Amino acid sequence: MLNELEYQTFFQGYSLTDAAVRSRDTFSFLLRENQPDEGCSQDSDTGKQIRLINFFVNAEPTRRIGCGQYLGFLRSKLAVAHHPVEQAVLIDSTGEVAVLGGGKNDMEQQIEYGPDGPRRGSITCASTLFGHVYVAGPWRTIARRVGVDQWESLCANSILPKPGTGKSLEFGTDWGLHSVDGFASNDLYAAGGYGDLWRYNGHRWLQCALPSRMLLHNVCCAGDGHVYVGAQGGSVLRGREDRWEIIHEGRMTLPFKDMVWYGGRVWCTSDYGLWQIAGGELVEADVPHAVHSCAGNLSVGDGVMLLAGIYGATVFDGQRWTPVIDRLAFTKQG
Repeated sequence: MLNELEYQTFFQGYSLTDAAVRSRDTFSFLLRENQPDEGCSQDSDTGKQIRLINFFVNAEPTRRIGCGQYLGFLRSKLAVAHHPVEQAVLIDSTGEVAVLGGGKNDMEQQIEYGPDGPRRGSITCASTLFGHVYVAGPWRTIARRVGVDQWESLCANSILPKPGTGKSLEFGTDWGLHSVDGFASNDLYAAGGYGDLWRYNGHRWLQCALPSRMLLHNVCCAGDGHVYVGAQGGSVLRGREDRWEIIHEGRMTLPFKDMVWYGGRVWCTSDYGLWQIAGGELVEADVPHAVHSCAGNLSVGDGVMLLAGIYGATVFDGQRWTPVIDRLAFTKQG
């Protein structure tokens, strides 16, 4: 577990906003400075420092943490690349990119902006799929990172239609995208906006007909062959291609932040808790209180699942939860 000196040096004064599994004993964390500048809202990244952390659990005590620091990154997201080099990849809403790991602590070129992508608008999500980093965002942006400074558009040449005319390029809410997942690189699903769900067959995107116009936040391509879609209020839709059903109508204040498949079921989290979908029903996860306190972000890789949030991080190997960061243990230090 993170020790007191590591916490004070790298984590104190920062909030944990995202996390990703690099391997079963290496985790990446995205941190945002706590204190807002005068005139900035608590939720604004303006003027705040961002830290990207790689935590090597089993490394020598003086070499367990790698850290990159950035200023000017807005609404940043974190994912892990395994190709062409294993490293943490930080992407902000404007397409700025930084990498940490594999012997690198660098800024990369901004993701190119244009009507055919790879970036049509802002970036709202980053995911690790099949060893590559995928990004998605409004104006139906979707792309994947194939190398240093190289992003392949998956919306070019009208394979993913742009929304109709007269819509804002940056701030539309009735079209996506906010989340992407897949069974294979030629079998992807992307969700966002009000009922805006698409599937990719390796050649083009096809719109899915849903039984609802709820605002969509998450998509999870699960090991049971179904696609689960997280919607407003914690509602959940299940299906594949053009057969869909609502399996849970939610009344939560916050939607799910992440949905992942692990251990034969779907796991869902927000800052308010941790849930499972088993047997077609959404239920609160039966885990210790210390695990619930880490709710906020989920990441799966190399046989483990990482749960990380405001109060710390813990990892599950299918049998037991192991604390990685216990912020409450260092409360007196901030």
